Amino acid sequence: MALLYTSRKSAETSPAYLAGLIAADGSLERDDPFITLPSADRDFLEKHARKYLEALTGRKIKSFADKGAKVYKLRIYNRSAWETLTKKYGIPTGAKSRIVKPPPKLKQSEEIPYLKGWFDGEAWLEVIRVRSKRIHRYPRIGFKVRSKAIRNWIVKMIRKRGIRVSYYDRSDETFGLWINGFNACELFSKRIGFGYSEKNKALKRLVAKCRG
Repeated sequence: MALLYTSRKSAETSPAYLAGLIAADGSLERDDPFITLPSADRDFLEKHARKYLEALTGRKIKSFADKGAKVYKLRIYNRSAWETLTKKYGIPTGAKSRIVKPPPKLKQSEEIPYLKGWFDGEAWLEVIRVRSKRIHRYPRIGFKVRSKAIRNWIVKMIRKRGIRVSYYDRSDETFGLWINGFNACELFSKRIGFGYSEKNKALKRLVAKCRG
């Protein structure tokens, strides 16, 4: 079976990336077509995420500080973009973390951008320490959500691209996955990657650091 990947250029222009990011970490209001994307990292919003939201809405947007929530936010009222995210990409309005599912009609060319959005919103990097005669360090990508359907779909998409991945179900009804080791992390970087360039750089630094 041929391994399927998409060029990085397609992820730079596809609204599927924004759909993945909103599904992971944003919100769509139920009664009014407001789209909100929060982050503790203002640079992520200003230097990266904003261009996707502006491209979809056709309007300029500025981030603002939500002091009560201790995050920064992008927020816009736009019915056309709201309908694209709800109807084309199937993102639920209101509370969605447990009920969100993969888009039913996602094109193959949109799979990588959509995955990048989810990984930018929900993934983290860490080090595995294995003790034998000396301590060995290996890179790891972690990912955890409250939707089993999303976790299962993402595992399927990762394996479709020839990357080894393991997964787990927790008693608190969260569902996660691990991408462990040098080979798997490097294949992830080449065949999927993060959408945000700073996260890709961080992954490369982690791999290099573990190699010593």
